[in-house]
Amino acid sequence: MSSLALDRILGLRRTRRVLVSTADPAARLSLAAAPAAVPVVVEAGSARHARPNLHSVYVAPEGPAEERLAAIWCETLGIERVGRDDNFFELGGTSLLAIRMVAKVGAAFGIELPAAAVFEGPTVRSMGRLVEAKAGREGALASFAPAEGSRE
Repeated sequence: MSSLALDRILGLRRTRRVLVSTADPAARLSLAAAPAAVPVVVEAGSARHARPNLHSVYVAPEGPAEERLAAIWCETLGIERVGRDDNFFELGGTSLLAIRMVAKVGAAFGIELPAAAVFEGPTVRSMGRLVEAKAGREGALASFAPAEGSRE
């Protein structure tokens, strides 16, 4: 943070909270207000929704680990397909869904991930790197195949 920003924050009176963002806060708020940002809870076996319009173009997951992650994200978010560069939160993910999803990922890969893993890796590509690094350290990385019946 620049000293100018810090000086402004320290000079604020009667302010309890401050938001420091590397992105345009107005753009983030508009994304949060978009219909795609509303989490969709889907019962097993029910129809999934189409991938929402995002800032990123769809790029298919690469390799077994990314394919498995994308299948978990699809299941958690109730979306037909998730690309390797799609942001979890732009897809409608919330902190509650992130916790659920991280638990599913940990179970699927046989590793323990911190709840903050989705914030460190908010795309399938970046989370795939986290999972592979963690699984490699724990010796848990064997062969990962997409879940049966996934719609990748």
